[in-house]
Amino acid sequence: MGNLHIILCLSPFHNELVEHTIKISEEAVNKGHNVSMFLYMDGVYNMMLSQDGSPFKMDSISQRLQLLLNKGVKIKACKLCKTLRGINDDNKPSEIESKGTSELDDEFMDSEVVLAFTK
Repeated sequence: MGNLHIILCLSPFHNELVEHTIKISEEAVNKGHNVSMFLYMDGVYNMMLSQDGSPFKMDSISQRLQLLLNKGVKIKACKLCKTLRGINDDNKPSEIESKGTSELDDEFMDSEVVLAFTK
């Protein structure tokens, strides 16, 4: 199957594009594709374990990202973006690696499709 790489630059609960990102990832991995995601700029907020979706009677985005990780989606976060926004390793799933953008060249080159969700 194919390789899909998604770049998510939007914060959780901001608009429907984060939800679309998760649904596209779920569908692609369910169909047997290799999916990787890079949380960039405000997208790094999506991994924060301190989120609470209960006011809207929904799971937090970090819980949904954990489900994607459990299905084999590889998720990485921009190291600099995380540092600038005060996110430390204690407030994110341990499976999410921090990487610099220059370290993603191989992933982009191996992907048939790269989608970027930004605004």
